[in-house]
Amino acid sequence: MIKRIEKTITEELSDRYELRGQKIFFLKYNTPLSGTGLGNKIIFFVFLEHADTPFLIVKTVRSYRDADVVSSGYTKLSSLNNLTQDSPFSVMFPKALLLHHSGREIWSVETVCGGRRASINDLKRIVSVYGLFSQYIKKNSSGSVTLDVGYGEDLLRQFSGAAKTLAGLQQHLIGLWRDHTLVLPRLPQHGDLTLDNIFIDHGAVKIIDCDLFGDIVLPGFDMFHLLARSDVSAARSFKLAEYFQNMNIDIVPDEKLLFMYFLQEMLVKKDYIFIDRTAAEIIGQWRDIIVSRGLGA
Repeated sequence: MIKRIEKTITEELSDRYELRGQKIFFLKYNTPLSGTGLGNKIIFFVFLEHADTPFLIVKTVRSYRDADVVSSGYTKLSSLNNLTQDSPFSVMFPKALLLHHSGREIWSVETVCGGRRASINDLKRIVSVYGLFSQYIKKNSSGSVTLDVGYGEDLLRQFSGAAKTLAGLQQHLIGLWRDHTLVLPRLPQHGDLTLDNIFIDHGAVKIIDCDLFGDIVLPGFDMFHLLARSDVSAARSFKLAEYFQNMNIDIVPDEKLLFMYFLQEMLVKKDYIFIDRTAAEIIGQWRDIIVSRGLGA
């Protein structure tokens, strides 16, 4: 497969990168989960000869039965590219370049976001820039999302775990949302905004791993996700209420909304195997997150 990928890259992207006559090399990127779970996704960094940094990323899967992992991720990145085209945010994300889908094998090619991996010291910059990006997305999006008990129950149906645990979470949800409905603007989210997925390139914020873009359309989720996984003392410097004010969304985050964020965050985190965990323990984890980071109103 590597030879076919190399041939296609050389033929299709030579004008963009002046590849004719140059050798390119592939470095497999391994993580503890590479090739297991996550759709068996495998990533290769692509280098020019004598280069210290890659210029492309190739994504494929170990088994063709997981082909939709690659095609879906490529489609979502392409959608994000189109949404930010001709805007200051077009350089914030990788560019989707190629999708090869033969019916027997599949792989995609995208650009690399350069720079250093973000640290907690970059959080203020990231929150500011992502807030501006959210304002841009809001201006170019339409529709609404309705939060109520049914929305939360749909999330809970995606979890696995002891029936007693899930029933306890459902009762907590009902207690928060009974007779309440909240309508918010539909706002596509990155879905996994963490410091691990952010790079700083000469002061510019670059965000990778856009495979979940648009799966979640609940405004404020990305900010919750980022702050919930950030250092406690640093996260307390930022308020979700200010984010909504800057977005001209008339809402003050309360426990109802924060519990919806938490359920979605747990799904993204894949922390949904609730064996040996009670509903009280999980709810306690949620309260610890929102209290320790000052995320509530």
